[in-house]
Amino acid sequence: VRDGLAQLERALGEQRFDPLTSERRFVLAASDFVQLVVLPKVLDAITKSAPNVRVEVRSWGRHSVPTQLVDGEFDVVLGYFDQIPAGHEQQALFEEPYACIVREGHPAVGKRLTAKVWASIPHVVVSEAVRSGPTGVDRALRAVGLQRKVALTVPHFLVVPSIVATSDLSAAIDRQVALAFPLPLRVFPPPLPLPVGRVSMVWHERTSADPALRWLRGLLASATPAR
Repeated sequence: VRDGLAQLERALGEQRFDPLTSERRFVLAASDFVQLVVLPKVLDAITKSAPNVRVEVRSWGRHSVPTQLVDGEFDVVLGYFDQIPAGHEQQALFEEPYACIVREGHPAVGKRLTAKVWASIPHVVVSEAVRSGPTGVDRALRAVGLQRKVALTVPHFLVVPSIVATSDLSAAIDRQVALAFPLPLRVFPPPLPLPVGRVSMVWHERTSADPALRWLRGLLASATPAR
């Protein structure tokens, strides 16, 4: 029944979608970091061009594509994805480099942040997975003979700067998050090569021809930062 209703809604939408008059509801899924970067520009564009459209945002910070795209619960998901399952399409949006952060006055850090010192400081890691294995940062450290201790794992990016600013922990965090808040932090470029995260937009192929969702995906693509 849900699939039938979704097909009927898409068919009707193909005939009469007009941003200026549409009252369509769109459901996006993204991590808090991606929401911070993308949502302000997207919502500004929607307000100007589609004042009656409603947007709902769901939290999704995992590196796997959610099954909610298949059943139509989500229209589009944005984030870092290891693999794209069959029946889905994606578009790369932007790349985001890491920054390394510690609090101002951290006793272990001098004028420079070396890889050895950084690895010796307990870290905060972001992960929504119940059990997570080595990350790209862990693998980069191991490649130069170093290993870090993970003292804290949290499910959201935006809490990390506040935690680091009030503790002796460190983190590798998306640079835009590191610079987003006026906190007593020291922000360093990584002291060793770290992978660069690529944020992509993923949708189910069933919705590729829907003109309303094509319009939405165009707004999302144009609202992402140039890299």
